[in-house]
Amino acid sequence: LGLEQTPRTVEPEQVWWRNYGSDELNGLYIALHHNNLDLAIAQERIAKAKALLQQQYSLGNPSLDFTANKRINNNLDTSQTSRSDGLGFQAAYEVDLWGSRQAGDVIAEAVLANEYYQFQSTQLQLQALLAQQYFNYLSLKNRLDIAVSNLASSERLLALIQIRFEAGSASGIERDQQRNVTFNTRAQLLTLRRQIKTTEHAIAVLLGRETMAFNEGTIAFKDINMPAIQLVQAAGLLQYRPDIQLAESILKRDDAVLYQQKQKRWPTLKLSADLALQDILQLSTGWTNSLIGAVAMPLIDAGNIKHQIDAAEHDVSIAQLSYRNVVLQAIAETLETLDELQFRQQLQTVRAEALTNNERLYDLAKIRYEAGDSDFLNLLDAQQNVFNARDNLIQAKNDNFQATVNVYKAMGVGPEMRIAVVAP
Repeated sequence: LGLEQTPRTVEPEQVWWRNYGSDELNGLYIALHHNNLDLAIAQERIAKAKALLQQQYSLGNPSLDFTANKRINNNLDTSQTSRSDGLGFQAAYEVDLWGSRQAGDVIAEAVLANEYYQFQSTQLQLQALLAQQYFNYLSLKNRLDIAVSNLASSERLLALIQIRFEAGSASGIERDQQRNVTFNTRAQLLTLRRQIKTTEHAIAVLLGRETMAFNEGTIAFKDINMPAIQLVQAAGLLQYRPDIQLAESILKRDDAVLYQQKQKRWPTLKLSADLALQDILQLSTGWTNSLIGAVAMPLIDAGNIKHQIDAAEHDVSIAQLSYRNVVLQAIAETLETLDELQFRQQLQTVRAEALTNNERLYDLAKIRYEAGDSDFLNLLDAQQNVFNARDNLIQAKNDNFQATVNVYKAMGVGPEMRIAVVAP
């Protein structure tokens, strides 16, 4: 149970929700990807990062500015005024002597990658939440159907006890106890209907629906496939987790920032030229005649650059530690979800066996009570046990579905599945 180092030769499943075999759920995911507002915000951040990256790339090109001036000179002795107009251009280019601008490109690329991984992380969280809410919704509807059936069974038994009470073979206490069972079942119906509405609203928000309407959920809970996930997964699958990729990208960015800060200690070379309007037609000649090279190097800055380098070095150390921590957390989370999945699978099996046993006891208790061979308390206890067992099985099945989703969320991709063995 857990992770193994066996290399994986098949690409992992990205659209893992298809393993549940629900066309309805597949349609919900299409709506999620098109309409969810959190995803739309994340996409806008990616677009912004792309624009900033292009801006950074543009710094590698020379700049050309247009200049215009008008000068008026007044001679106080002669009382004469002279005017002069000038149009020109100023060209400039900073030579990337030490690769500082290239490091800036790496930083901007890392920022774009970070936004992309943030988008993937948000998308994964929302995908998992949608599946969990959807399964919760179907299980609540299933539990509602069971509660309706339990109420009908409870009312039939109440009618039987009422007849026996009127005939003098049942006490008023027995009748009132059965009434309490009926009241509790009606209260459960109200609670389930309220929970269904709450879940509908949560799904509507995920799908970006302002009306809060959810008209899907028509498929029966029993028709959803339970994915046969292996309880031992290849550790290499964790590399697809967005948070691990994000931590790696942040480390790359901070390393580039450190390099860029260190280059501030070295000289910079900036070339510039002032061109008159007529030089545009002979740009090479004008540039050659007016080319100016300026070299600048910090001498005294009160330790400002040194402190910036120190801060950048600490950022790299923080990024390295954060990367290790993210990987450890990913391993622990995946192992925990696989443990939880095994537990939920076993518990669902136990709940199914308990329901079969309680249904048999309830049928026997009714027969014996109607024949007068058993008291009402035995029947009441058997009835309550079977009602609880029905509800517990549905909840256990839902918890099992939730556990499978948590495995998908923990690994970032579809895990390896058990291969069905066909008998010869």
